[in-house]
Amino acid sequence: PTLIVADGIVRFDHEREIHLSHSEAAVLERLAQGVPHYVSVNQLADTLWPAQKPDYESIHSQLTKLVHNLHLKLDPFGVLIEHKHGFGYRLAQPLEVET
Repeated sequence: PTLIVADGIVRFDHEREIHLSHSEAAVLERLAQGVPHYVSVNQLADTLWPAQKPDYESIHSQLTKLVHNLHLKLDPFGVLIEHKHGFGYRLAQPLEVET
């Protein structure tokens, strides 16, 4: 599958589209780059806030909610996000992401 990400809109295989926040789009792109490996919460935080030194414990719940919302938006397209405690998140299958 191919996702085209532009200005917060994601087109799936050039057909259906969904709207993502800037943060959701950034997380999706980072997860796509990481396939088949898990991307840690710390790595996702660094993706979202590269200029800051975030307090990883305090943002864990923010990232959990963000990834959950992203999962809800992508699930109808058959794009699954897996979570493994202590490892992080990953996409269940490879995606080609064009920006």
